Amino acid sequence: MKIALSQINTATGDLTFNTQKMVQTIAQAQNEGIDLLVFPELSLPGYPPKDFIFTSDWFTQQEKKIQEVRAASAGIHVILGVIHKHENKIYNAAMWMDRDGKTTLQKKRLLPNQDVFDEKRYFAPGDTQSVWQIDQERIGISVCEDLWAPFFPQYTVDPIAELAQQKPTVMINISASPFVAGKDKVRKDLVQNHQKSYSCPFLYLNLVGGNDELIFDGGSFAMAADGRLLMQIKSFEEDVLIFDTDREALDIAAYPEDILEQKKHAIVLGLQDFVHKSGFKKVVLGLSGGIDSAVVAGLAVEALGAENVITVFMPTQYTRDISEIDAKSIARNLGTRWYELPMDEVKNQLQANIATMLERTMQSLTFENMQARIRGVILMAVSSEENALVLQTGNKSEMALGYCTLYGDMVGAISPIADLYKHEVYGIGKLLNQDTEVIPARVFQRAPSAELKADQEDTDSLPPYDVVDPIVRMCVEEGKSVEEAAAAGYDLAIVQKLYGWIENQEFKRKQAPPVLKVSSKAFGVGRRMAIAKRGYAD
Repeated sequence: MKIALSQINTATGDLTFNTQKMVQTIAQAQNEGIDLLVFPELSLPGYPPKDFIFTSDWFTQQEKKIQEVRAASAGIHVILGVIHKHENKIYNAAMWMDRDGKTTLQKKRLLPNQDVFDEKRYFAPGDTQSVWQIDQERIGISVCEDLWAPFFPQYTVDPIAELAQQKPTVMINISASPFVAGKDKVRKDLVQNHQKSYSCPFLYLNLVGGNDELIFDGGSFAMAADGRLLMQIKSFEEDVLIFDTDREALDIAAYPEDILEQKKHAIVLGLQDFVHKSGFKKVVLGLSGGIDSAVVAGLAVEALGAENVITVFMPTQYTRDISEIDAKSIARNLGTRWYELPMDEVKNQLQANIATMLERTMQSLTFENMQARIRGVILMAVSSEENALVLQTGNKSEMALGYCTLYGDMVGAISPIADLYKHEVYGIGKLLNQDTEVIPARVFQRAPSAELKADQEDTDSLPPYDVVDPIVRMCVEEGKSVEEAAAAGYDLAIVQKLYGWIENQEFKRKQAPPVLKVSSKAFGVGRRMAIAKRGYAD
């Protein structure tokens, strides 16, 4: 039997787009003599599920699309992901359409409900696991989390073990497994661990593409019965894996080993899909001459093309000459469109007007924040005129500590690097410079600065980033206490200060743009903290 795993890029909630993509893929499979064509988890409605499924006619619309897929798939077997409703219960399910159009369902058993997952909000769990006789093969199908039972002690059933008892000749898992750096190896190790208990090939099919904050890296693969990796298709792009049960073939597209390279690929894919699936082509960002905006500009060019990236330089009296030189150099090297708008006249006039109104001199921090907010107004104006989404250029270290200005440098539609620590931003910058120098060497060497007052450096307000980054990681990603962080070798007073800042700045993060998730714990839907805890101020 020739089995094709189609690693497609779907759009959440877009039944028409997803159906058209599947119908086109089915036609190609029919021409190539494929016996069984398999699509990822929830490939028809898109993943992750959202509240659109609660609208009154949604299941009627999905059924129409299922009929379109059935009509297109005559002559071959197709497995796709659907949302099934029965007796007021809703299920995440794999649907098998046989050569004659007859359908059979396998309901997902295990429903993840941690971090970014919220499947118990939508679905009821299935209660049986069956092997499907498809032509000469006994196919054991499972849906994403059903593979992960050994990984989480709260699960009391193991759907893969149940399938193994029914003697399948091939196992297939259809997934929508969000990217986290290093997860590809975890998936392979998990499958190999399962294969110690049974003897048949295992095919793993993952979704690819970006849907809002979540990025799906693809990297679908086939394991031999003895746990050897036989095949792996491309990561971070659409591809098809063709597995022939009658012969063993070796065809492996390498998954990037370097963690920063994985994150770079993921951000480029997530940014590209966020912009395009939102109906836009262009983006705009403030280019300051610093490392953060330089890296965002470079990633945007890779994702969208230089012709679709607009950079705006907004100097004041505090902007160093080398910032303008470096910013122009970055824009020229990348080939982006460049605008320059000096801000002194408008900021000074606004400062004077407010001082007159309040009958007192404006505080220094208020003046700094006002400058950042003027920049936000400029970027939003360019966004409106150019029909371009604004990219927010802050990193995870700044977002954690609140070293950013609401309605200023935090404006934007999406935050591409807000799940990268400051040291990772420098690392991605070096990757962007691998083939040719896009970012001048001086940008890596200069002390970071917001340039909102004379001779300002980030270390005027923050500890050095080589201290900030590991402490933020311990707090946000690892959930360590103040005492545990201090025991790792950091000054207790500094740890207490940073933990306090992290807790006190939730009000800013709740108003920030969505963050492209590349770590185990990003600021966004997977981290839910209280805002009103007394004491925050801007």
